[in-house]
Amino acid sequence: MRHLAAGSRPIVLVAAIVLTIPALSIAAGKKGQRADALFERYDTNQDQVVTASEVNAERSKTLATHDANGDGALTMAEFEQVWLERMRPRLERAFQRLDTDGDARVSSGEYQQTTDRLMSRLDTNGDQQITRDELLAAREARKGRRGKARRQEIQSN
Repeated sequence: MRHLAAGSRPIVLVAAIVLTIPALSIAAGKKGQRADALFERYDTNQDQVVTASEVNAERSKTLATHDANGDGALTMAEFEQVWLERMRPRLERAFQRLDTDGDARVSSGEYQQTTDRLMSRLDTNGDQQITRDELLAAREARKGRRGKARRQEIQSN
């Protein structure tokens, strides 16, 4: 493993900070919840405004908490802990979606249901095979639905 020069540490820190943004968005789930998660995490004085100083202060706390070796930067192993903490809610939601009977275990039958849903959503001709064309068509249709929803959201504001 290469060691980074002292002058490159700010770049590592910036990269680690920037990488937490997708984790926040992903962990928050649906678009409407992203804003709530952002404000919950960063609006520390609860004035309904998130400032750069609030974000920087919270991120500094995250860095200090996870910088196990105290060098002022996050290694991959240290950043992994940040990522896992932020992704835990998403992991729990995914598990709960799979655990349809609520017994805190995902049976093979419950796990198989994801294949059934996948096939019913993507296998448009019903041949129990997903072709690249079917996958691409589904992706385009999904983009269209998201774009329409986004346009409606913008128009309602």
